[in-house]
Amino acid sequence: MILQAILITLLTTVTSGISTITGFGTTTICMPILLFFFPFHQTILFIAIIHWFQNIWRLILFKKGCCKKIIFYFAIPAMISSIIGARISIHMPENILIKIFGTFLIIYSTIIILKPKFMLKEKMTTSITGGLFSGFFSGIIGLGGAFRAAFLNAFNLGKNAYIFTTNAISFFIDTVRVPVYFSNGTKLSKFFFIAILMFIPTSLFATFLSKKLISKMPQEKFRLIVTIFLGFAGLYFILMK
Repeated sequence: MILQAILITLLTTVTSGISTITGFGTTTICMPILLFFFPFHQTILFIAIIHWFQNIWRLILFKKGCCKKIIFYFAIPAMISSIIGARISIHMPENILIKIFGTFLIIYSTIIILKPKFMLKEKMTTSITGGLFSGFFSGIIGLGGAFRAAFLNAFNLGKNAYIFTTNAISFFIDTVRVPVYFSNGTKLSKFFFIAILMFIPTSLFATFLSKKLISKMPQEKFRLIVTIFLGFAGLYFILMK
């Protein structure tokens, strides 16, 4: 049991560092691996909890990049749709939703790579729409981060602002969806709680290292990396069985 907890902690710590840079990736990488060994609803609850702690570290370390207006228009609809998604997640087959989601990401990332200056329109409706989609997919299958990244790209935020904003929104989403999973009857095994306790300090270390890397990364390269990750995530979701 301890060995399992250590391996899970290592996996989530590595993905924590990656997702600090891209704005998503923890669920994308961890979910498929953990689903080989654990039930879907236990897995999504566990990842939602560690995701919540990740958000806290990033809000502390990247606090200079607060964009209150975007957070407000994104977070409110995201919280509402996240509750809805979490409520129906126990009944809804996720395979079709994942493939639709993957198709969207591939189309979007391809457009950006072929036309680097393309962005969704920087306006309030973009924030609201992005919030609704990212919240719903976070609630129902835990995969809302890539949607959030795609819509936040429209605002061409600076590195710190991007990371703070996406994690502030994610923090609100996770805060409302975790209690819903528990209310649906989902419970975690004992070793999951051991893994969470081990993950809290290691995720802080991973986030700190990622911040050092990001500070040396040009803004143009940062946006390209996010876009490439979106494309690979989309391809992966389509190919998932």
